[in-house]
Amino acid sequence: MMCWIIPVLVGLLCALLGYLLGRMCAEGKEKACKEKYEAEIKRLKEEHAQYIKNCQENHKKEEGILNEKHAAALLLLQQAKSQIEGDLDISRKEYETKVAEYEAELKKLRDEKSKIQSEHEQCTAKQEALTKELEKLQGEHKQCSTKIEEQAKESESKVRKLREEIAKMQGDFEVAHRQKESQLNEKHAAALLLLQQANDKLQGELNEKDNNTQASEQYEAELRKLREENAKLQEDLKTCCIERDALRPVFDGTKAKEVFGKSIKEDDLTVVEGIGPKIQELFQSFGVKTWKALSETSVERCQEILDTKGDSYRIHNPKTWSAQAKMAYEGRWQELKDWQDILDGGV
Repeated sequence: MMCWIIPVLVGLLCALLGYLLGRMCAEGKEKACKEKYEAEIKRLKEEHAQYIKNCQENHKKEEGILNEKHAAALLLLQQAKSQIEGDLDISRKEYETKVAEYEAELKKLRDEKSKIQSEHEQCTAKQEALTKELEKLQGEHKQCSTKIEEQAKESESKVRKLREEIAKMQGDFEVAHRQKESQLNEKHAAALLLLQQANDKLQGELNEKDNNTQASEQYEAELRKLREENAKLQEDLKTCCIERDALRPVFDGTKAKEVFGKSIKEDDLTVVEGIGPKIQELFQSFGVKTWKALSETSVERCQEILDTKGDSYRIHNPKTWSAQAKMAYEGRWQELKDWQDILDGGV
């Protein structure tokens, strides 16, 4: 494609060479230089003609190769076109099917969108109504909270007063219980003493009856009288025992289980925080077998019992054991549980 540039360059070089040779040659040498110049030009023209010929031949060869490649490319292009047209026919059908499916899906989505918009509008209206209702409820809640706080304060004040009254009543009950129990014990001892005296008197009179048969009628009268007195004393003794038992707290296993979440046996010393099965066995060996007995045992006595087993038992602190046992004996389970929640090893 660039073969024409070479002759032009050769012509320019020849012209430049002629000009230079003309300048260099003198007048005497002008003819020889001219001949030399013409011969050089002739040679260059021959080379140029040969080069042109070679270029033309190469051009024809390259043009033939290009034509062959072009024909092959056209053939491949034609084949590809045919295949693409076939694929396009198939793709067009698939495309039309897909378009129909997409249009149906689009219609369905539009219907769903309309339905959702309608539901959204309904929800918005409901939300506005609920918002207004919520604001109303918040106002009422605020008022209720104020009332509840006031009632809570009032209730706390009442609870404190009730607790003080309960504590006072428990103190009064304990004092009355001790006094009543002491009185009953005194009556019981007196009744036993009277009964013993009556039995002794009756035995003496029986002995006298054996020695004196003449006073049998008087003796029988006195004996009936003594028997009546004995029966009355027996009745009084039973009454005292009943009253004493009535004053003794009744063990309520159901209530204890509700508070502690497990079954509690009566007079189980392990209920006391800090007492385990081994310590319970130790105390029972010293006669402390019930909650009442433990509640009446001093801290010093408890420590003495622990000291009998050496250092492994001496380290326990029985400071609160009597008070805990008293609560268990009196059935104050919730109070005992609340206190044990803040104790650590019975302390």
